[in-house]
Amino acid sequence: MLSATSFFAIAINVKRGYQLAKQNVRLLGGVISHVGLAMLFLAIIASGRYGSKKTQSLPLNQPQEVLGYSATYLGSKQIEGNKYEFEVKVERDGKSFSLHPVMFQASYNNSLMREPDYAAFFSGDFYLEPVSLEAPVSGPTQTHQLIKGTPVTIEGRKITFVRFDMSQEGMTGMTTGGGFPVGAVLEIQQGKKKEQLTLLSTFDQGHAHPTPSTTKDGTLTLSFLGMSVDTETKQSALELGVAKPGESTAQSRPELLVVEASAKPFMSFVWVAAVFLLGGVGLALYSNSRTAVVPIQRRKSNGQDAEPKPYIKKETTIEQTPA
Repeated sequence: MLSATSFFAIAINVKRGYQLAKQNVRLLGGVISHVGLAMLFLAIIASGRYGSKKTQSLPLNQPQEVLGYSATYLGSKQIEGNKYEFEVKVERDGKSFSLHPVMFQASYNNSLMREPDYAAFFSGDFYLEPVSLEAPVSGPTQTHQLIKGTPVTIEGRKITFVRFDMSQEGMTGMTTGGGFPVGAVLEIQQGKKKEQLTLLSTFDQGHAHPTPSTTKDGTLTLSFLGMSVDTETKQSALELGVAKPGESTAQSRPELLVVEASAKPFMSFVWVAAVFLLGGVGLALYSNSRTAVVPIQRRKSNGQDAEPKPYIKKETTIEQTPA
């Protein structure tokens, strides 16, 4: 409805502007500002409607495809106080640029704060916001991403991520060295056998510190390496580390930066609309100021700027005829 109203407003004002331009260009201020306001509404609606978001894990020095861009996490460094800046190289269509989002622990409420970075293009803007930083995992470990409720077959077993466990009972023994403890409940099925396993991990300043757990038969060791939530589908996801005792050929997982990437098209039209809006308002103010000065100038040119003469009342006498 708002989009249709905006298109209608643009059409009406363009037609009105064509008529006013024949009389005086200075009269176009209101028309231009109304067109700019309608364009601003359209740009905001289009950016929200056609924009996209995705939560993506970026292993250190390993390019990953994110919303049509190739993103490579190159490392981090400490800047002001406890702030950490992450360097991510982004490539598309043969062109590359670097983004530097920031994450830090706020001292006033002890919560994790994130500062996104973005690159602006005529076709749209690309945003990158850090979500968490996962420490490297050493040892013979495979990694899998499990979406809540969707079973994944790993080493002949169907493993399903059921839910996060925030209860105090599940958190016993987790708070070693501080941090925020989280549990993840898995359902593991092999043939007709089923078991539930709760994996524990402590998150401290964006880093995950997992406590490995072993299946009942002792053949798999599982670790809760990270978690994420898709902002569009609202689905929770778990990053699972899997190791087999005695296995030496599997690779260790490098440091991992979890980011939320956003592509927002038509953002350039927001700036174009702002120029129209401000330009129209400025032209309207200028036109009004010129209109207010013209009558005064005309009075002076006609010699009517002299002091007005005082009004003198004339007395009227009535002659009386003698009776």
